[in-house]
Amino acid sequence: MHDINSVCTGFPLLLSMNGSSRHKRIHYGLHPFHNPEVPPMLQVREQQQHQTKILALTGQFDRRTTPGLQVLILAAQNTGCHHIVLDFSGVTEIDSTSLSKLFLWCHNMRSVLVQISIVKPPTHIQNHLDWAHLSEIVPIYESKLRPWSTPDPLPN
Repeated sequence: MHDINSVCTGFPLLLSMNGSSRHKRIHYGLHPFHNPEVPPMLQVREQQQHQTKILALTGQFDRRTTPGLQVLILAAQNTGCHHIVLDFSGVTEIDSTSLSKLFLWCHNMRSVLVQISIVKPPTHIQNHLDWAHLSEIVPIYESKLRPWSTPDPLPN
């Protein structure tokens, strides 16, 4: 698993813990001095199946953790990917900024013929997606079975 912020930057991150600051050297998602008491904010497991990229997310999906995820999503078009599946089963929190980013990613990727789908959001996350009307724009599935097949054609 990768700490998504390190995947994005590859540079050391400054983490604030209990009012003090600590530097952790993180290089491309590896934690050479990982402290198990401080879990990464968002972990991503990436898997490719044919023309589908599956990103299994664990942790907080918020404005601090989405920049690295954006890099992975935008890079998908360069790998011949036509479908990105975001597995939300491990997402613990989501904020309004990330909801708007998710909308923009879906909109922008449609223009390059890449569809984004969400699978298995927990109930409290599903409520946020519904509140933001993302469920009307982004296909959301309760299981992983449907999105692994060919996605529905994108509207013109």
